Amino acid sequence: MKLVTLELKHDEDVELLVAFTKRIDGEILNIKEASAETSQGPVYWLDEFARKGGVSTINDPSEWQRGQRSDKKLVNR
Repeated sequence: MKLVTLELKHDEDVELLVAFTKRIDGEILNIKEASAETSQGPVYWLDEFARKGGVSTINDPSEWQRGQRSDKKLVNR
């Protein structure tokens, strides 16, 4: 068995994917709407970080990283 994670930009593509999955006797495990915040690219986030003061605003990098990190929910666990 293989699990595939996709990011689809258009709702019509989701409908096609669901139809295709049914056609090949697959199963949709999860469909969720991503927030606009998570769909921004790396350049956007680097600009945001620079706008907030960049690296010079981080006193303790280890503590900062712990505050930023969050575990992702894994489909198969």
